[in-house]
Amino acid sequence: MSKNKAPDQAINFSLKAEVINQANALKLDISNVVEDSLKQAIVRAKEEEWLKLNRRSIKAYNERIERIGLYLNPLIKRKR
Repeated sequence: MSKNKAPDQAINFSLKAEVINQANALKLDISNVVEDSLKQAIVRAKEEEWLKLNRRSIKAYNERIERIGLYLNPLIKRKR
């Protein structure tokens, strides 16, 4: 069950019989496995979307760091 305790919603989908048989033989809770896998896929998709939206900014930042270094570099060099 999700953290926000939203009610479960029934859906229908098909799986290969062999996959179901193996999952049952291993006593896996198919519903939980599917939900967990879907959550992971959602996280990956959101990460990819974020990277796509921010790719140019990240590239510009990295180029700036290569050109002039980090703001803390002078402080770090003094401590050595």
